[in-house]
Parts: sequence; C-alpha cells; structure tokens
Amino acid sequence: MIPQQTIESIKQVSIVNYLYSLGVTPVKLSGVRVVYFSPKNDERTASFFVHPKENTFHDFTSGERGDIICLVR
Repeated sequence: MIPQQTIESIKQVSIVNYLYSLGVTPVKLSGVRVVYFSPKNDERTASFFVHPKENTFHDFTSGERGDIICLVR
C-alpha cells in the first residue's frame, strides 16, 4: 500500500508541467483554464481542459476528469 503522504506529494505534480514534458503544448487559454488537444485521443477540436489552480483536468472527448494520478493512469 502506498502511504498517504506519498499520494499527496504526487498530486502536487503540475498537470501543465507533466503535459509539457510529454511535448503536449496548450492551444489557448480559456478564462482560468488551459486548453489542449487531448493527449489520449485524436481530435480536431481541442477539448482537454486543465484548471492549473486546482491541478485538475477534464477531457470532454472521453468524459474523463480528475487529478494527475487519474491522468497518468
């Protein structure tokens, strides 16, 4: 079992920085959210939103949402 402290530490990893490390760059800013083409699906319209302040994402193509752990999983 992974200690809770380790899980909380992992959750602090920035989704924006993680995507950048994969070569995924934002398409635009939409208010307080950063918009990307989905790193998980091939799409023509950017529908992957990251809320940097909350460090969460919502992929409108797949319906997935969550934190960095959900994204990497």
